[in-house]
Amino acid sequence: MKKTATRIVKLVGFSLVVATPPSTVKAEDVLLYRSVPSVDELRDVLVHSQKPLSKAIVFSTPSEDASPQTAPAAAPAAASSTSKPGRPPAVPASAAHHALPAAASDTPKRKTVGLPILFEINSAEILVKSLPYLNQIGTLLREESALILVIEGHTDANGPSDYNLALSRKRAEAVADYLIGSFAIPPARLRTEGKGESALLRPSSPTHPDNRRVQFYAGS
Repeated sequence: MKKTATRIVKLVGFSLVVATPPSTVKAEDVLLYRSVPSVDELRDVLVHSQKPLSKAIVFSTPSEDASPQTAPAAAPAAASSTSKPGRPPAVPASAAHHALPAAASDTPKRKTVGLPILFEINSAEILVKSLPYLNQIGTLLREESALILVIEGHTDANGPSDYNLALSRKRAEAVADYLIGSFAIPPARLRTEGKGESALLRPSSPTHPDNRRVQFYAGS
């Protein structure tokens, strides 16, 4: 039986506050998967931007200056992270925003997929158990030749923030390298960014496993 996506605020009973560096941010729904999604599910989110399907917990985040009734799109800011040669510049860092129940808005929210990609401790080496998630992303990229993906690395708040930021960048690069090497995805179709601990999905539990993730959304 297909499970219905549940908003995380209903699970924990209070609003989540996501603290991130000063900048601008586009309102988004982060769909966090705890089991491997199908390629069609990923396609509906990353290509067609349909409603979230099964297996996902939804973290709904309005833009920085949005009221509970609106979520206007924000202008892009200067990129703060690095990309390898051949890849487009990384996207800008996000701003402080709140995770609240979705409200009516004329501005469509960006759909972002969060996957629990696991790495060796203090390393950017991807664990074998996480490869099925990335293989689904790679298959989608092969089938959707026009799709450009932004890859964001996220850590929990365990350890120095500067170290976590650098580690998250390396992990995002490692994911991109895997997709390039295993699925022959052109580097220009992948952008990477490290967020470190700046965008915790569960800020009341800074070391919660949900905070350690890799996110994907469609770029341009």
